[in-house]
Amino acid sequence: MFARVINGIVQLGKIDELVSLVNDQIGPRVSQRSGSRGMLLLIDEGTRHVISISLWDSKEAMMDGETGTFLNDQLSQVLPLMEEAPSTRNFRVSARFE
Repeated sequence: MFARVINGIVQLGKIDELVSLVNDQIGPRVSQRSGSRGMLLLIDEGTRHVISISLWDSKEAMMDGETGTFLNDQLSQVLPLMEEAPSTRNFRVSARFE
């Protein structure tokens, strides 16, 4: 399993708008992608630091969104709500418990 982690700082007063955008548009689109294992959105409301974690069956499934326009399309929706462009990193999931 693989994970894409996106970090950033949301603009003051824009947390609710970001949460709505992820719940209503971005999250469902990610979940419909082949190989998707879901998505989490973490927010520290005190610092406005946000972390998005999307989980993928394989590296190929995760990278598929980067080779096309999918990832950039999702980031372009979020960018107007952020202090600056968020950073993106990819990881291999080494352990997972539920």
